[in-house]
Amino acid sequence: MPKLIICTVGTSLSNGCPSQKELFAKNCSWDDDGLFLRKEIEKSLANKNFLTIELSEAARASAELNSLFKLGLEVDDHVVLLSSDNLQGRLCSEIIKECLASRFGLQQLNIVIKRINGLQVYNEQLLREVGLKNLVKTLLFFLAGDQYRYSYEIILNPTGGFKGIVPFLTIMGMLYGRKSIYLFEYSSQLIALPPLPFSFDLDIYNRVRDALLYLEQEIAVYEQAFCCRIHNYVQEEHDLFMAFTEPFDESGKITLSPLAYCLLQMDSPEQSCFVSDNVIDTLRNVDPQMREKLIRLIDNIASPIWRCSHLHRWEKNDLLIIKPGNTAERFAGFMKNNLFHVALAYPRHQDYERDLGRYCCASFANTHFKKWKLGVHVAEEEMKQTTLQQKLDSEIEKNRLLADKIRQLEQELSRKETK
Repeated sequence: MPKLIICTVGTSLSNGCPSQKELFAKNCSWDDDGLFLRKEIEKSLANKNFLTIELSEAARASAELNSLFKLGLEVDDHVVLLSSDNLQGRLCSEIIKECLASRFGLQQLNIVIKRINGLQVYNEQLLREVGLKNLVKTLLFFLAGDQYRYSYEIILNPTGGFKGIVPFLTIMGMLYGRKSIYLFEYSSQLIALPPLPFSFDLDIYNRVRDALLYLEQEIAVYEQAFCCRIHNYVQEEHDLFMAFTEPFDESGKITLSPLAYCLLQMDSPEQSCFVSDNVIDTLRNVDPQMREKLIRLIDNIASPIWRCSHLHRWEKNDLLIIKPGNTAERFAGFMKNNLFHVALAYPRHQDYERDLGRYCCASFANTHFKKWKLGVHVAEEEMKQTTLQQKLDSEIEKNRLLADKIRQLEQELSRKETK
């Protein structure tokens, strides 16, 4: 199976170029003229005899080339270069692409440069609100896309670029069961970060999801406003749910952690799946208790986060198998247009083992599927809950202002007493 390597790009290729320091100070944009820097990089490569020296030596021209070389690139492999949103990122990405084609033998069409809008370090607000979200969306395009997910060995390589984005790539790799590799500056060996060998607790995430969506919208809030939106929250769970956040500034406000950013981007509000008439018939023909259990499981299948940690391949056909855990129930289906299609549902494991071998994806070419409707609250109840939340937010803000006023008066009183 060919490799698809998603590689962040830094500026190590331009190290030693006379204009590099000046460019960092100017914060040049993506579309600025960079002909002078290109000529400096090309001269540096020529001085190193890049086109004629041993490939292992040529690869040392940049951190990205060095790590890609150690991964053992082959002609059919694909490389995605994630570029920061500035002139240096664009030029280094373009020249790395040329180097991969000239020295590694990759086809130009197999090397893609992706500009990550807002991914820069000069404007923190732009980085948080735009850059990091665009980074995660781009990663999801390759990690979850039908055309890549099952046709390539996907490897994440965050060796180059801003070190602050390393957590995002490694978290995404772990959630999607993909390997991440890293090459330290003075190391000759790749460090592999394997996928986590356990699944994500969807129940915890579902409880905190509304609070995370609120925090994403507001950018930063006080801790109490966040906690009051967590379903059935108790104080003893404080540390558990604070793991989804990180400090925002000295005011005491919090914002989303890298993990929470990734989870929200994976978990689209439009999440759903499709179910076949076969599945509907199965739901009709089981007892009420089993029907309720299967419905809850299909609701879970609609969640990309839950599905990723319960998805398996079966060697006997090309269907994707959903194993909810150490239970008898099994589901089989396939991805189409980035949505999971549940083709078969098995309440009993023995039926699954006996029956599934007769099917493949092509078996359902003419099968009718319909969109699965997730359980939702009645509109009136949602309105009541929204009104209560607004009242609670108002009281929390009053309480905070009162606490600030008390603290101010205490400070004034303390200053007068010391005179």
